[in-house]
Amino acid sequence: MTDSMNGLNGFNSVPSKYINICMPYETPVDVLHNFGEGLFEVICKELFVKDSSLVPKSDLFKVPHNEYVRELSNTVLPTEFANISNRRNATDKILFFRLTLCLNAIVSDTLNTKARLVIVALSLLCNKMFTGGRASQIFDGELCSSASWFLMEASERYISCKAHEILYHLPHVNMLFNNVAPLSTFSFESAYQYILLGYSSKLTRNYSETVCSRVLLHNVLRRELAKRAEISHSEKLKKFCSLTPGIFKLSSALKYRVDSLKAEDIVPTIDINCDYFGWFSMSLGTLKSEYCDSKTQNDVFFVENSGRLECYRFVVAFVIDGFTKVLAEPIRSAEQRFLSLRSGVEELTGTDLHYGLAILKMMDSYEGITCGNLTGERSIIPASSIYSIGCYTYCKESIIALAINGVAVHN
Repeated sequence: MTDSMNGLNGFNSVPSKYINICMPYETPVDVLHNFGEGLFEVICKELFVKDSSLVPKSDLFKVPHNEYVRELSNTVLPTEFANISNRRNATDKILFFRLTLCLNAIVSDTLNTKARLVIVALSLLCNKMFTGGRASQIFDGELCSSASWFLMEASERYISCKAHEILYHLPHVNMLFNNVAPLSTFSFESAYQYILLGYSSKLTRNYSETVCSRVLLHNVLRRELAKRAEISHSEKLKKFCSLTPGIFKLSSALKYRVDSLKAEDIVPTIDINCDYFGWFSMSLGTLKSEYCDSKTQNDVFFVENSGRLECYRFVVAFVIDGFTKVLAEPIRSAEQRFLSLRSGVEELTGTDLHYGLAILKMMDSYEGITCGNLTGERSIIPASSIYSIGCYTYCKESIIALAINGVAVHN
């Protein structure tokens, strides 16, 4: 960039003035591939060495394989995400890293502290973009700086082009676009790859007219297909729709009627003769209580209350006056959080300690993760306030829960 501005080292002797107007990376960063098939993939290859010819860039992510895999199994994921460990595509790779590896890194006894901090920093940076949970204004910058420090300290070879875009440009891009994840995945995948075909930061002629026309046409076709599918008896149309379930708007559903509530689940403000259900399906995921499945993995969720995210355990769902409500147990945040990771950070010194403490501070500021305990209390929550389903792991007596969704990041 400097050479281009000054006309040096192979650039034309006439300096580029355009860079003074539009700096590089003032366009969406490809979050889907730079995370999933970039940094995350590099780290996973060193954590799960399958090829004996692979030479790790450093010993940062060296870990006893069997013990590490056993630790990962302690992470509780909703059944919809049961197969993400296969890492079939960029989406699965992102989910596996930002959910399973993140929760494990917070409590791990097998990973070294610096590796844990890198995984947590990158995971929460990504997770905030996928959930929309609020955090400190310097959240992105602090996590990128911290992850960059520990990676560079281990080996400069970790900083590939994809890693460079994330660690050194993503905070600025997110500042410009607020959250670049939806825009970037729309740009690089699916229908939006067609919609933005032929355009870039350099070519913008008739951009608004052409792109808006494509968006309108695409949306009209989806609506028309959905309407026809509801009334048509065409076998070909039904077959087509079975392969494109995303066309249809998902509705909520209640299943598995609960005959009687346990004593601890009865609250004075609801009718004991009401119909209660242990299974509640929504567009953002499914909640299953212990009434439905004694070993449920779909019972933790986040609610938006007065602009803040709060974490709960699902008990039952019911309908009153046409509105669906949920009976749930609050998970109250502990005064001392993430003690396992915090104790590891306190053993660091110098610059390592500085960046370790910075990551802990950002974790405390991010409302998409909580470390707390079940309260034994019961609360009635409007289903409309449910913001995200969650995954979790245990740390001694505490539950560490992480929000999964909340932002329309599509690919």
